[in-house]
Amino acid sequence: MIGLIEFESRKLVFSPAKRRELRRCERSSRDFRRRGSESPSDLPVGSDATLEERFASGPLAFVRLVAPTTPAERMTTIAEHGTGFVYLISRLGVTGMRDDVASDLAPTIERLRGVTRLPICVGFGISDGVQAAAVGKLADGVVVGSALVKSAGNSVGEALDLTASLRAALDA
Repeated sequence: MIGLIEFESRKLVFSPAKRRELRRCERSSRDFRRRGSESPSDLPVGSDATLEERFASGPLAFVRLVAPTTPAERMTTIAEHGTGFVYLISRLGVTGMRDDVASDLAPTIERLRGVTRLPICVGFGISDGVQAAAVGKLADGVVVGSALVKSAGNSVGEALDLTASLRAALDA
């Protein structure tokens, strides 16, 4: 299955205009019965109880992010407060396409599996089928962002081709 993930920055979520937009997206999601998830991606657990409750009780999964440096105790807390799956950030640094998969990814996934039963999806820097297949052997799902955005910026056909190549690599 290929799903849709909408991530929102906490900085944007706190603006009144963005909150109205989020409510519109929630209604749209219910109307179209879209399968996916929504998360203010940089909202730490415990930082805004009202907003966390709103997302946790909404129509979409409330996906939480875990970094490779997150201690096991904090991983547990993060996973307990999310739904759908846990998004494991594959590496430190900024988002964007990379030439390789992080060398410490497997032990990080193992640490996270030790504290949650939620599926683990890995993203951050995955840009082609080879990388997606490598991550897919370790994790329950693969998240591709920047590479897809870049290809869609070039053309819809290029984005569709990338999506098909990722799917084929994962199925091989």
